[in-house]
Amino acid sequence: MAKFVIRQAVTTNNCSDILRLIKELAKYEYVEEQIILTEEDLLEDGFRESPFYHCLVAKLPTAVWYSLLLLGYKPA
Repeated sequence: MAKFVIRQAVTTNNCSDILRLIKELAKYEYVEEQIILTEEDLLEDGFRESPFYHCLVAKLPTAVWYSLLLLGYKPA
């Protein structure tokens, strides 16, 4: 059985992986053209004193997974 770690995304280094996974899900759901989110949006909105969203990251030896915890998040 593969070992993995689930943790809160507390570093800005996670933004590129989070955005990549969001875009992969959008492509799978055939809504890729609707994604206007950028790494800068994720950084500004998720890593401030009162973040607009929270994110959990699960890391396996060969993959990264994410879960966004939000209430109607839409970048400005």
